[in-house]
Amino acid sequence: MPVMDRLTGRVAFITAVGDLPGDALVRGLAAEGAKVAANHLKPDVAARAARLAVEAGSAALAVSAHLLDRDAVASAVQATLDAFGRLDILVANATWFIPNDPFASGDAEWTRIVERNLRAQVHAVEAVIPHMKAAGYGKIVIMASVAGQMGMPGYSYYCMAKAGEIGYMRALARELGPAGIRVNAIAPGGVNLFDYDDAAKARIASSLPVGRVGTVEELAAMTIYLASGESDFVTGQVLRLDGGLINA
Repeated sequence: MPVMDRLTGRVAFITAVGDLPGDALVRGLAAEGAKVAANHLKPDVAARAARLAVEAGSAALAVSAHLLDRDAVASAVQATLDAFGRLDILVANATWFIPNDPFASGDAEWTRIVERNLRAQVHAVEAVIPHMKAAGYGKIVIMASVAGQMGMPGYSYYCMAKAGEIGYMRALARELGPAGIRVNAIAPGGVNLFDYDDAAKARIASSLPVGRVGTVEELAAMTIYLASGESDFVTGQVLRLDGGLINA
């Protein structure tokens, strides 16, 4: 059972809600007391996610912004500040997991995959930094992937983007630590992020020492830890949620 109220009084901006992990993040942080700004390009998806936070017992705001539009993201962050008066936590949850052919994809495919992963995260992070600096406190959690730390045949551009997120996070942790801002990443692997069928779950589980797939609730729990005061001495780290897939 979770320890409740670890985020009471905090405000969290969560990007790319509306899918299985995004909704779990909204529910999890709201249940711990955080007010939630739920971001998605489509207003109806953002609104549905915001309702999940309310159902979990917290206040919420739906903010629609395309993460590749820097000005739109900045406006969404400002709307959050206008509504709640503060912004303590960013969960940069954007990801776009598609394969590519490293020998034939070309620049257009490279741009599409890298932008929708790395650039989307950067826009969200850069939008919140000035406000966190002014407050002297902040928690930034970047949703990376084990793909950024290991090779995945057929996904070279995705691996590159996720490795870029990790390098970006490590640099920010050093730069922003003196300002009271902690920056970390979570690297899921073997987690049921895409509502796999039973056959896929069994196939994934067979490759993991723990013998099962991870859950989005476990992903939310790790995010809550990094967003809470319990991790104030943790920064610049990649926390792998991978069932032992990478065990060194």
